Amino acid sequence: MIIQMISAGESSGQLDAMMQKVMEYYKMRFDAIIDGLSEAIEPIMLLIIACMVVLLALGIFLPMWEMGNAVQGRR
Repeated sequence: MIIQMISAGESSGQLDAMMQKVMEYYKMRFDAIIDGLSEAIEPIMLLIIACMVVLLALGIFLPMWEMGNAVQGRR
């Protein structure tokens, strides 16, 4: 596509306008790919953060529960 656009721009004398159109097209495609990639990564990152929060909460509460059980004489 780029070669055809450059060829058309050279033959019509509008090479700079054609290069601008090619740049806009590929910028639009790049932005669409980045948006799709960020939409795909977002749930994975949310899951990772949720796992980290659960791990942190368990690290705090498990020793407290063990101390409560020790005080009550269950273990």
